[in-house]
Amino acid sequence: MKSTKKRAARKPRREQYVVGRRSIDLPEGVKLRDLKSPLALNRLARWFDEQIGFAQPAMFEMWYTERFGWCIPTLLIRHAGHRARMTDASIADRTYAVRIPPDGLALGTSGRIDEGDTRPIDVLRVGAGPHVLARVTVYVAPTRSKELLPFLELRKAGSAKAHEVRDRISTRRIRRYL
Repeated sequence: MKSTKKRAARKPRREQYVVGRRSIDLPEGVKLRDLKSPLALNRLARWFDEQIGFAQPAMFEMWYTERFGWCIPTLLIRHAGHRARMTDASIADRTYAVRIPPDGLALGTSGRIDEGDTRPIDVLRVGAGPHVLARVTVYVAPTRSKELLPFLELRKAGSAKAHEVRDRISTRRIRRYL
């Protein structure tokens, strides 16, 4: 006799990125094929300029950290330095980054993050240490632009927040001397 219970819909399995012996789940919406460089990056930049009206980056970086998971670096704080790179090549530059929520990004009706996702944007300081386990570059092909648009929107919103943090810190520092 067959069961009349309906099975819960399974979440699609995330693709995994392999670093050394460790395999790391990519964020929902990013595929392994997005990590391979397309042949014509100039054509992608022109396509973004024609379709969207302003030149979007045809690629962006994602870093995987032990504590925060996947992050998108937005604003450089300082370079790791020559000595740090000579001793350990895995040390990344110190940068502000925006954290990608582990349960994915929610979009509003217009396809923008700020409407549908009410969670605050987490601006973090990452890098300058071995806790950055993986650094990948995601290439945004025209066929995948709709799926990767939330990550570009998150990067843009995180960059604005990082600039606010930097302005607040520099204002506080200069007030000490006035």
